[in-house]
Amino acid sequence: MIWALALFGIVYLFLLFWGKQSNQLSDYLNAGRKFGVFPLIATLCVSQYGWINGVFEVYCSQGPTAWLILSLPYLGFNLIWVWLSKYLHSSKASTTPALFLQHYNKKTQVLSAIFLSIIFLPVMYIHMGANVLEFSLGLSIEQATLVFLALTVTPIFTGGFQKLVKADVFLFGITYLVLFSVALYSFQNYSPEITSTAPYQGTHFGSYLNWWLVALIVFIDPSIHQRLWAGKTKKHAQKVMGGAIGFWILFDLLIIAVVVWNPGTTDIYGIMNNLPQALQILVVLFLLAVILSTSNTYFNLVFNHLAFDIFGLKSQKSNVKFLGIALALILLCYYLVTQVYAQKSVITILFDLFPSAIAALFIPFLAAVYPKIKIPANAVFVQMVISATICLFFQINPMDWHNFATEIPVAAGLLTSLFLHLIVRHLWQQKETRS
Repeated sequence: MIWALALFGIVYLFLLFWGKQSNQLSDYLNAGRKFGVFPLIATLCVSQYGWINGVFEVYCSQGPTAWLILSLPYLGFNLIWVWLSKYLHSSKASTTPALFLQHYNKKTQVLSAIFLSIIFLPVMYIHMGANVLEFSLGLSIEQATLVFLALTVTPIFTGGFQKLVKADVFLFGITYLVLFSVALYSFQNYSPEITSTAPYQGTHFGSYLNWWLVALIVFIDPSIHQRLWAGKTKKHAQKVMGGAIGFWILFDLLIIAVVVWNPGTTDIYGIMNNLPQALQILVVLFLLAVILSTSNTYFNLVFNHLAFDIFGLKSQKSNVKFLGIALALILLCYYLVTQVYAQKSVITILFDLFPSAIAALFIPFLAAVYPKIKIPANAVFVQMVISATICLFFQINPMDWHNFATEIPVAAGLLTSLFLHLIVRHLWQQKETRS
């Protein structure tokens, strides 16, 4: 095990340090829009499954029908990106908050950067990655956290996104190679006589609605924007999203096959117990690959938001390196504080963090990408604040309403945002007509 992990780490670090580092900020943020289609497909695919433990957890409990909540809403909304990507690619912005600055004002840029930094701070991914290292190497959780954190922050110092993509191509290869291998072995050793120890749990309508609402995160996800911006042309961006959807479907099919052909398991570690040692080692590499890719991506994005959107730095050199070290320390402290989630599912964290950001940013982002429905910048700032506040109010549930559905906060925040947008848009159009 240790030799496999050592080789994995050496190749990963080699890809991050290999080659000359560009001094251009555009290369650091989105590879200067020079990448071809396949590298961007690879990085987009592998960076979206960091909560892989939760994916297996839901599939093991719900069975193949979990696809209707785990994947279908995300695939459906990402299909819209095939059309929407041409509008995003036309923007000259390099980060998602910079897009808000371009279409609104500095206040909306900073506020959007704060929201995105909070929800994409990769605390849970670092925790999951540390758990994998703790499980496979016998390290203490503190030692494993420091090792995984070091791997996560490295791209910030070696060239940003342009180097991160090269490493992701390697992680992409590991991901699909291992999934194919495990699925094939599970199929060959599957016995229909072995049934699950418990029937799959059902899923009620509210759960479907909840997952579909949370899936709206794909529209404001800066990791998707970054990869679409990095394409050479609008057609490149469309091909990247179309290709990624194909590989996501393949990923889902392989996950379902592995779960179905390993009945009676409750998570990925239970599945590993059914595998020979060689495949167990490969599964550990697979887990590290998807978790590390997502952790790298989100740490890179949060760093960009803090350094360039909030602090307004114009270079990725010394000042950026200083902020990178500071951010690493902040992240470590934040991780220690959030131990409240240590015994909870990663899905719990998603549903706690995503709603307010979706409520605040979803409609303003669509209006920035498709400016025909824009409203004035100051109104957008108020819209973001009020929508997020309403959503947070329902999440906290201070009235202690009984049978309080988890989908209500997202819906309430989004409806508030839509209502404010329509009212302001109507008043603005009337004013323009009179003038």
